[in-house]
Amino acid sequence: MVSYALDWLRYLRHGIAAVLVFTGAKMIGSEWVHISLGVSVGIIGLVLGVTIAVSMWPADQGDSVTVT
Repeated sequence: MVSYALDWLRYLRHGIAAVLVFTGAKMIGSEWVHISLGVSVGIIGLVLGVTIAVSMWPADQGDSVTVT
């Protein structure tokens, strides 16, 4: 199911990578900066929502270059 979503949503890999970077930075910086659970979930939801929305946006076929 995830592999199908990765094929269908072309920017989902980037969104998942951003979520993992945010989560890692939050874990590393938790000693100095406290980010509440609600804010964390909001950021993760926003990143994934934007990623899915941008992935569903139709690709502009006019600017693509085909090399044969």
